[in-house]
Amino acid sequence: MHSTLLTIFESLNSGFIWMDREARVRYVNTLGCTMTGLQVGGHVPAGPLMRAVQATLEGHATMPIRLPNANGDGSTLKIDVMPGLSRDDTMAFVEQVTAPTGEAMASAAAPSNIGLENLLTVIRTDLAEPWQRCAAAMREARDADDMAAMAPLMQELDSVGAILSKLIDLAQIWSSGSLLADDRIEIWELLRSTWETVQPLANHRNVKVRFTRFPADAPLSCVYGSESWLRRVLVECLEAELRAAQPGATVDIEYHQQGQRIMVVFRDSGMFAPSRSQSTMLSAGTATARIRQGAGNGEPPHARDLIGQHLCRQIVELHGGHLREEIDDDVRNFLIDLPAGAPVRSMTPEIDIQQAQQYARDLAALMARRRTKTAAATASPAKE
Repeated sequence: MHSTLLTIFESLNSGFIWMDREARVRYVNTLGCTMTGLQVGGHVPAGPLMRAVQATLEGHATMPIRLPNANGDGSTLKIDVMPGLSRDDTMAFVEQVTAPTGEAMASAAAPSNIGLENLLTVIRTDLAEPWQRCAAAMREARDADDMAAMAPLMQELDSVGAILSKLIDLAQIWSSGSLLADDRIEIWELLRSTWETVQPLANHRNVKVRFTRFPADAPLSCVYGSESWLRRVLVECLEAELRAAQPGATVDIEYHQQGQRIMVVFRDSGMFAPSRSQSTMLSAGTATARIRQGAGNGEPPHARDLIGQHLCRQIVELHGGHLREEIDDDVRNFLIDLPAGAPVRSMTPEIDIQQAQQYARDLAALMARRRTKTAAATASPAKE
């Protein structure tokens, strides 16, 4: 199969199955394999899907069918079967239409609920309590007409205001569920321009940053999505890295292009992390582990860093990427991993399916016209 088709089918937000006349699977993308259990070379089992395939091959329009998810989590799949690229094959698009039930759903929800509980804990610690202390102290300073006491209070209020602003951003990106921007973004250039924003903090902390690009001479690949939100990710990560670095240190930040992936790697990183002996993999449950373990000084992480971590993860996931950390010989590297392509539209899977179906129809029509031209040329007598 052509690499372009493979890329298209694997990037779908739905499962995709391509079957021949004998209902043998010619190709199934990773998501389709997970949801249906079908494998390349295997046959579609007898049942509703087989009947829909046979009806489609006979030229009949079929209604979407519903089957249980093969992973056994209690969710239901909707499968649309349509004609393939020739008269002898069919294609099916698979999407999940009901949520998991029972223990599977409870298990899936647990990390999110625990993460929310911990997020609320640090908000209470780093927002509510400082605000209450400031309010009480300001009332006392006002009653005593002590203006000198106001300066440190204003500084603490500025810190609380910055955290509140970050929390509002997190709520905005969390509730959107999808990105509406399709900016063309060169991450290497964005990283270098973002450095200008955080350079004053580096100067203040006497920390140097060294940027390296791999491969150095390769044309830059692009990410498509929201430049302003990805810039926010880089700002959050750079600032967190600078705060975690020791004064006088040099921070190594690498840009890598590997096939269809773009990675920004913070070498020997201490951002968003407790002491190295307590490091854990960055995932939906990471905040839980880190709050229980505490930071390197035995204190829980500051709300500023925890909210920044959640914000970065959400933005990167909306672009189809993820954050992760790698531990190598007790050295922790923090990675931003992004795909070079359009961002995931998690709230509109039906649009993704419609686009893929239209692409398949257009490609089938093109191939049919080409076959007609070839047949006509073969049937026409040669000109003298």
